[in-house]
Amino acid sequence: MRSSTIFLTGPGICMKFFFILVIATCSCMVHTKKQSGDIVVSYPFANDSFLIKVTDLAANAKLQDTIHIVYYSDESLKSGKQTEEMIEKYKERLLEKNYVFAGFAHFGYFRAKRRRDFIPPSVKTANGYIGKNADYGQADTFYYLLKNRIIPLVEERLSGHPIKRSFIGHSLGGLFATYLLVNDDSLFTDLYALSPSLWIDDYHILNYETPQRDNLMKKRKNYWISCGGSETFNKIRQSVGRMKDSLTIGKYPGIYYRVKVYDGETHNSAVAPTLEDIFKGF
Repeated sequence: MRSSTIFLTGPGICMKFFFILVIATCSCMVHTKKQSGDIVVSYPFANDSFLIKVTDLAANAKLQDTIHIVYYSDESLKSGKQTEEMIEKYKERLLEKNYVFAGFAHFGYFRAKRRRDFIPPSVKTANGYIGKNADYGQADTFYYLLKNRIIPLVEERLSGHPIKRSFIGHSLGGLFATYLLVNDDSLFTDLYALSPSLWIDDYHILNYETPQRDNLMKKRKNYWISCGGSETFNKIRQSVGRMKDSLTIGKYPGIYYRVKVYDGETHNSAVAPTLEDIFKGF
């Protein structure tokens, strides 16, 4: 197993909303430290830094073997660390199946940066939706970074291999996983939205569905959406229910979705059993 750390850098609410958002984004922060061998890449839009931790379990893959690459958000938060515990727990089996994991973390004030990067644009203009400002609702720009900078960097050594990509995100990261369901055409095959904050901006993510319907009818995606059974005050369980209804009504032939509610679990406690089920399926 090889593990490396990569740094990406670059330039740049009604009280009830803010209170709920703080609950949804509050997790343990593990401060990142730059170490020898870290790679720094400029990201001009945000004037910001990202840490990318790559755990390579595909070093023994033969030419033309499929490489499974799992990208996960919030590497420095509790959900990211729990993901890494699962990687270690299932390491032997993952080695046999040629898995690579790439976790990315916001460097610094992660709450504000997650709102900037994981929330979809919601201000409607004649030219489509845009973010409210440079610090909120810039998921389009973060997707561009992911597609054009992070993924090529992580997968640089894997040319010649078929690639199958997954994305795991919790809370706002789960909202971004759902954004990928609607907006990503071919990069990701499997999307895992753990307790996604779909309620943000009055469930605006669901507004993307109607104009994207023709595109969604052509997509081939596997979508996992889950939450804790006790997630009612934070609107997460309602969000999951509304998304399930939307997908059921949509009848998208290539989108296979699974909805799971973990009885008695909360926003944070649902992460561990959810990841356990996901990793058992890898």
